[in-house]
Amino acid sequence: MCIRDSLSAVAMAPGRPRASLLDDFSVAALVRVSKRVRVGPSDASIKLGPEQTVLQLGARATAQIWGPDGAHPHRRWSLSGGGGVLGQLTTQRRTQDLEPDPIRRVERVGGAEPYVIADARFFVAPRWSVGALGRFGVPLTPRRYAGGRALPAFAPTLELGVSLGVNL
Repeated sequence: MCIRDSLSAVAMAPGRPRASLLDDFSVAALVRVSKRVRVGPSDASIKLGPEQTVLQLGARATAQIWGPDGAHPHRRWSLSGGGGVLGQLTTQRRTQDLEPDPIRRVERVGGAEPYVIADARFFVAPRWSVGALGRFGVPLTPRRYAGGRALPAFAPTLELGVSLGVNL
């Protein structure tokens, strides 16, 4: 099953009256290992910016709680739950102004976020589905997004999103 996820989180920082909308577009390729269990790489994306580049990849396992199976092959709805871990590698480019020439430094930072996920899908065709999902996680290091935005370490996140899936 190949899934394209689009998740959004609303972030509020202490001392700031405004909220931020943090978008995360990613791809997952989950393989069925039993009737109801799927595992595989997930959360694959690249976030490019002038100051930083973020490479993201993770692993996910899900179990179908209710949906099409051998006894009910014509069910159009599916509910799944699972968990995973999301890893990030961030490359930050900084310029230091030193006499007489500026020096360009590159810093690399790794990060991880374990999470649990709930997924509801509607099959619009036998192999194609659209879905809504929710993910709760706690980043162990700052979680980076596009545009140089980030969430601090250990800030619980609740992300809501939509997905498009195809069973190959």
